[in-house]
Amino acid sequence: MLAAAIGLGSAAPAWADTTININPADTGTTAAAFRTHQCDPNLGGGPFQAEDVWVFALPAAAQQGTFTSLTIDFATEGGPARETITTTPAADRAIVGDKAWIRTPAGLSSSGQLVNPFTLTNATAMITGTDGTFNLAQTCPATGGTPSPSASAQPSDPASD
Repeated sequence: MLAAAIGLGSAAPAWADTTININPADTGTTAAAFRTHQCDPNLGGGPFQAEDVWVFALPAAAQQGTFTSLTIDFATEGGPARETITTTPAADRAIVGDKAWIRTPAGLSSSGQLVNPFTLTNATAMITGTDGTFNLAQTCPATGGTPSPSASAQPSDPASD
């Protein structure tokens, strides 16, 4: 009888992360070609010279919980590139609850021409909730040319002052 009780106790389900895929409609794009451009200081910032920011989101956060990791596959002219985002933040990537962001090389020349863009081909994520898909929510495409440290402090049209 005691063995049966112990056996029942160990049969309780353990909560584990769930693996989900990116919405397939969000793949096959570069940051510059993606439909939604937004640079958010809380989600990678930008725009940066020669670096794109990619932001991923869980569309049903109440059900899906939060990200615990993401694995993102890109195609480049130099071959495939795989990037991982974990709950340990880094200077170029982080998970922020139901959103995650990463900065990647944009493949821009010094004159701002797109020569080797990263193209999103696939992504999977581990989440704390139940299944579904996640989205590429927005991108912040890189700027080209020579960086100007004071560019953000200057008005976009000096004649309008």
